[in-house]
Amino acid sequence: MKTRFKIRTTKKEKGPTARKDGPENDPNDLKCPKCDKTFAIKLSYDRHMATHLGQFKFWCEECRKGYQNKNNYTQHMARHEGRTFPCQLCPKRFSNEKTLKTRQAEHTGNYPFVCSTCLKGFIVKQKWVEHENQHAGIQFSCRNCSKVFSLESKRDGHEKSCYK
Repeated sequence: MKTRFKIRTTKKEKGPTARKDGPENDPNDLKCPKCDKTFAIKLSYDRHMATHLGQFKFWCEECRKGYQNKNNYTQHMARHEGRTFPCQLCPKRFSNEKTLKTRQAEHTGNYPFVCSTCLKGFIVKQKWVEHENQHAGIQFSCRNCSKVFSLESKRDGHEKSCYK
């Protein structure tokens, strides 16, 4: 079942939208009236609102926990089914191999991508590129609302739901 919420569009109707975590907030972000979280993408806001209403697409039959996203549900089920990835360097177990690799890099310091400016290491290429772009001052602005992103793909994803 897909749920849609009517989004108020005027600044007066939306009220203050400042995030608790800092000034990078955009005044056009959508604010949850129940918990004050803000969202730049309408789809994320819609999914969040559905969680307040208990409207989930995927339910765990074992513990009755609900999920909007199939990937999150699949990872959750892997834990119930014992399909986890143990870290060889500590007692932690992970629900996917990507998270395990990140943990192992934290232990060993072996990062496949290293910033040429500050030598910070990254496991995920996209995070490394985004970081390098920040040093270089490269930014990608939304063509609808002028919100700024350090990755072109993030800007493109935002534009799919930005209707200014």
